[in-house]
Amino acid sequence: MVMVTGDDPVSGVKLLKDYIVHTHVKDGVRLKPVDPRAVYDAVGYGEGVNHEKISQMVAEGEYFRELPLGKGAVDFSEYFKALKEIGYQGYLTIEREVGINPIKDISDTIEFIKAYK
Repeated sequence: MVMVTGDDPVSGVKLLKDYIVHTHVKDGVRLKPVDPRAVYDAVGYGEGVNHEKISQMVAEGEYFRELPLGKGAVDFSEYFKALKEIGYQGYLTIEREVGINPIKDISDTIEFIKAYK
């Protein structure tokens, strides 16, 4: 939401509260507007998954950049608060698609999340 559309995930939680059954925990920044169809078509919502295009978008970081939790534009204090307010008790799936040390990134993410529990 943050990286591609520039939407506020806290508002999204409040708006979609009755429909949330799963959430990913991911952080990043939006660098400049991009047509979401270009991104989501590349991940398989159009003609098929274009892995090369996805890799290029993420690697070049022209439109958005994925970052470790707490380093991007997501306000996790408010995000986790909103999830708690709606009574969400489902999984928090860690999603980290870039980075040179995914094991460390995931470990750091687990510790980051624990600070909010």
